[in-house]
Amino acid sequence: CIERIWQLEKEVTEDIDRLVDMKSGIRGAIERVENDKYRLLLEYRYLCGYTWEKIAEKMALELRWVYRIHGAALQKITF
Repeated sequence: CIERIWQLEKEVTEDIDRLVDMKSGIRGAIERVENDKYRLLLEYRYLCGYTWEKIAEKMALELRWVYRIHGAALQKITF
């Protein structure tokens, strides 16, 4: 039983490390987007985890514009 707990803790730690690395990569890709509005929207969505509605509220935009800007912003992402 203790060995199983140790194994699960190890798996969780590895998952956390992977997610931290992934978030770092996402942050780097977003930082390379030159357009401030695009970058802000991507940060809100992928780093802060905001809903589309919350993003629209914070950016004072209609929801349909959030979707359009998001599409344009994704095209500016480089890896």
